[in-house]
Amino acid sequence: VKSERAEFKIEAKINREKLTDVENFIFRTQLISKEGSVVSELKTNFSLQSLDDTHVVQHGTIAGPDLWSPETPNVYTLRSSIIVEGKVIQVKETIVGIRSLEYNNERGFLLNGVPTKFKGVNDHHTAGCVGAAIPEGVLYRRLKILKDMGCNAIRTAHNPYAPEFYTMCDTMGFMVMNEAFDGWNMYKAHDDYGRHFMGWWNFDLTQLLLRDRNHPSVVMWSIGNEVQMLSGRWPLSQELLKMAPHMDPTRDIQKELVERCHELDPTRPVTQGWAPAEFSQYLDLVGLNGTGELEGEIERNRKLEPNKLIVGTEVPHTGQTRGVYYTTTVIGRDHDSVFVYPDLAPEEVFPEDTVSYYFKNGEKVPVENGKGIYRSSYGNHYTRTPIRRMWQRTMQHDYFIGMFRWGSFDYLGEATWPKRFADGVIDICGFPKDAFYLYKSLWTEEPMIHILPHWTHPGKDGTEIPVMVYTNCDKAELFLNNTSLGAKEYLGEDLVWMVPYEDGTIKVVAYEKDEIAAIAYQTTALEPAVIKAESDVSQIEANETDVIHVEVTILDKNGTMVPKADNMVYFDVSGPLKIIGVDNGDPVDLSSYKENNRRAFRGKCLVIMQSTDDSGRASLTIRSDGLESQKLDFLILEPS
Repeated sequence: VKSERAEFKIEAKINREKLTDVENFIFRTQLISKEGSVVSELKTNFSLQSLDDTHVVQHGTIAGPDLWSPETPNVYTLRSSIIVEGKVIQVKETIVGIRSLEYNNERGFLLNGVPTKFKGVNDHHTAGCVGAAIPEGVLYRRLKILKDMGCNAIRTAHNPYAPEFYTMCDTMGFMVMNEAFDGWNMYKAHDDYGRHFMGWWNFDLTQLLLRDRNHPSVVMWSIGNEVQMLSGRWPLSQELLKMAPHMDPTRDIQKELVERCHELDPTRPVTQGWAPAEFSQYLDLVGLNGTGELEGEIERNRKLEPNKLIVGTEVPHTGQTRGVYYTTTVIGRDHDSVFVYPDLAPEEVFPEDTVSYYFKNGEKVPVENGKGIYRSSYGNHYTRTPIRRMWQRTMQHDYFIGMFRWGSFDYLGEATWPKRFADGVIDICGFPKDAFYLYKSLWTEEPMIHILPHWTHPGKDGTEIPVMVYTNCDKAELFLNNTSLGAKEYLGEDLVWMVPYEDGTIKVVAYEKDEIAAIAYQTTALEPAVIKAESDVSQIEANETDVIHVEVTILDKNGTMVPKADNMVYFDVSGPLKIIGVDNGDPVDLSSYKENNRRAFRGKCLVIMQSTDDSGRASLTIRSDGLESQKLDFLILEPS
């Protein structure tokens, strides 16, 4: 692949049984641009007798190809036809892309010849209040949010996704680590796939490879996750095996899976989650889960496997609860060789912000020990290393080709009661947390700035509050009520000012070459007064699948979000729409997802509606006691 010319190969499998035994067939392929023009056409004559092993192979070239990348997700349509006596009797269309992948042991990963880092996330399959049966509109919104964050890669943790996901990644610009399995034959839960793995892995892996290998978005395969287990359970067996890797019971299985991947797709490398150097014998890439966050671990693996690139399959692990802040650093595991982020204040500034009860359908249920359920949005609650440090280490070595953080969105499960979900950088509703903006500052180039925390702290007058700023600009200047608190150069670290609290507005201005490039601010809120409602679309089709997301924000009379508002919000639908889910992002709100009401959490909540099979006009009225209500109107069209 070069910018001026690309060579391509087409291999088609043709089913003899569906063809009538005539004298001559023509197999024609047409490569069609996004504008609809045919940029390449190839024809091959064959007969059933001459058809060797039911395969037809063609070679072609294209001048001046539109190359695929996350920045320019150009795709073509490959139209394959079987023609008899001038008549097309069968046709199949496939979305394809033209790009080169090079995994160079010295230079790292090159996409179209350009060194590229994976700015990736692990995405678990569920989508909050709609569960695992995800409407396409819900998936599309989630991918748009990740795109805005600067994400360019997704690991399907830990199973194949629906076909529509890969098509969206093709056309929106995401690289995919396509993962087949979680554990293998040593199952992690009583009735998981491990019970069936030995009898079914070959069939299932084959189907995955055949289904997805034409997607330009798929750039590598992963054959499993945290599979090494002795008779004990993870993670104890992991530690034992690292001391005696020759006892690893999965090596022979790994060999078979890798060989099958290479047989069906020799163009992409194979890795797996938690496959450090000791357990990467047959893999193309070393894969590091959480231990890859430890200081020196990347370098240790390179020394053990100097001829293999390394990818961070699950790094880093961090925790945040939207709108919650603690100034004391919390490190989750290992405590040796971890990166220690200093406390932001001598004493905890927000000790009152803890969990004392959980919610269920309007009732408050006391919690005996709620410490640690809510996690700090300052970014100082993490497992082994914070976000910024992990990205610095990613950029340090060419052979470390990128990271897939754990996780993207909050996802149901892997939590301790009464917490219902595990942490991402975007909450379970799709509302960005502060960490979203940290990644945006690291992963995007358009000038941006973000300031935290919110500036509504009653009873804390005079208390020094850490004000943190994320930016990708040269420097930032902080103002409190129009008084400058000084400017700081951005040198790749967090920018922090200690500010004695007073009501008003805290504002930060970003500069590029001494010119104002971006502004952000937080203003002290008054009492809740108004409901703000925003929908992602205003019209959908009456196909029983299209969805509308409505984000609800509680504002004061001046239009400022009330950051701790928890008003109960009611949703009244009229017309051909139905509510399929409500949520608010609170880890300890265990209320039903299928009601017409939801508490706001930290000033926000969400309702998702879906079309029926009727067209017409519909509306949503959003109300809360004592607040000014809102009404949104929608048009439901006949299916196209």
